[in-house]
Amino acid sequence: HRMIYDHPLGQCNAFHADDYSENVWKNIEHFIQEQTADSHLLRLSAMGRLISILSELAYVYEKANDRLPSQIIRYVNEELFSELSLESISAHFFLSKSQLGKIFKAATGSSVWEYICIKRLIAAREMILSGYAAKDACISCGFKDYSAFWRAYKHKFNVSPSHDRTEAAAAQR
Repeated sequence: HRMIYDHPLGQCNAFHADDYSENVWKNIEHFIQEQTADSHLLRLSAMGRLISILSELAYVYEKANDRLPSQIIRYVNEELFSELSLESISAHFFLSKSQLGKIFKAATGSSVWEYICIKRLIAAREMILSGYAAKDACISCGFKDYSAFWRAYKHKFNVSPSHDRTEAAAAQR
């Protein structure tokens, strides 16, 4: 019922064949054949198949809604250092940017962009502490502008990237 009547537009409206059992596809084929038949008995059989099909659709819909936040987080983590944008992420999941933001905030407690920025900063800091130059870490971790990276780094860690680099170099001696 929720899948049809209370379904938010644009949310979880992309179903994939792998999500359904082989049985549902057979039921759909039989339903199509039976619904055009003249026999009353075949039409009743078609209605029974339709109920089975709708039940599986509802089950997969609920399952997809439960796992959507984890799918989004996994996707962001996999694409973390590529050209991520709210537009590209929302398009990938067939969501509006505002729906994406609400789902993500409910699951993580932060906005999509805050999450991406923090994950990138942590990765950049690990690189810097392992000996990489700050500019190399900046570029490798998906930041386009070094000055914006520097400000975000300083804000997050209360030290500059060069300070961490100097500390890492001193620790290696």
